[in-house]
Amino acid sequence: MAVTAVEDLVGEPVNAVCFVEDYMELHFNGPILRALVTAVLETPSSLWRFPDPGSREAMCALIGAMVMDIGVDDTRSIQLRLDKGRVFTIPLNEPRQASGEAAHFVVPGPNGVMAVW
Repeated sequence: MAVTAVEDLVGEPVNAVCFVEDYMELHFNGPILRALVTAVLETPSSLWRFPDPGSREAMCALIGAMVMDIGVDDTRSIQLRLDKGRVFTIPLNEPRQASGEAAHFVVPGPNGVMAVW
């Protein structure tokens, strides 16, 4: 099945975590979920907020993690529930960058998709 929406990432592994100045991205063998606001990673033992100290290492530990479920509430958050009890959240109800955007979901290519929150 072709990935055309962020919800289609269920069952996909995270294959890269990228940090670009003041935002971060999760890559899924092509599709990209970009967090332009403070992304949060909750593990069974810790809570990390990018770009706080230690958060980059914690976020990089998501490489290889499998997406088990995704919840999207356009007024609150995008939440990826991953294996090993990890939850990656992009809050959509906090102050945003000057662009007014909090997150992007991008599927590159000639028939690519881009969703913006």
